[in-house]
Amino acid sequence: MTIEFSLSTPAIRLFARETPWDSDVFGSIVVSIDKVHVMNELGALRDFKGFLVWLDTNSVGLVSCRLPQQNLIESMVLEAHDFRFVEMVLHPYITDLHLLELGKENLEVQAAKGSDLPDLMEIARTAFSNERFHLDPRIPNGVADKRYAQWVRSCLNHPTQKLLRISERDETIGLFITQESPTLEKVEWLLTAISPSLQGLGYGKRVWRTMLSFYQSKGTQTISTTISARNSRVHNLYSQLQFRFGDPEMTFHWVK
Repeated sequence: MTIEFSLSTPAIRLFARETPWDSDVFGSIVVSIDKVHVMNELGALRDFKGFLVWLDTNSVGLVSCRLPQQNLIESMVLEAHDFRFVEMVLHPYITDLHLLELGKENLEVQAAKGSDLPDLMEIARTAFSNERFHLDPRIPNGVADKRYAQWVRSCLNHPTQKLLRISERDETIGLFITQESPTLEKVEWLLTAISPSLQGLGYGKRVWRTMLSFYQSKGTQTISTTISARNSRVHNLYSQLQFRFGDPEMTFHWVK
């Protein structure tokens, strides 16, 4: 059973919950702050200590929180209680997919099968270095690698997330984990990766154009995703593909 915490005072409102998939990987309880709103900074600095007591009581090892870039008072309250800024994230999106002219890239997109898992898990384990778990020096890289590999494995039979394999002449090129609206009008790309051995060989734009074509053919109009502001290469890729960018968010970690 997962644990939750709710705090509501005249100075601060906060809701946090365990993310059990991360707890399994990290070997200790991992919690995400989903909502935090400060009405009075001095009062919030005092009342926040109730959350810290709850963390200690439940032996929580890691807490993460994302805040809109303009929420500076909330960020100062977090930092006053040993939360550390880790990364800024951007939110690329496109809302008129039907208007894009996309050529044929001769790549295939298919729902992943059990036999695909070893290759896809290895890509996920080795492809990432610019996101928050690898950037935080307090988190071992091996744990961060395992997190993404486990995510891929869990998606094979996930109720809402889909694991897609991109291939060329039956060679696995990359993977996308997506979440689709019931009507397929909106799709979120949750995790995207190309095999490290193929990076820098021109596959990036081909794979992303292929994925846009794949959903364009299904009538999807809106695609959104989240990327690290540190990853300038993928930032440029989304710009070239005519994505726009929503307001950035700040990511904070608290580590016991």
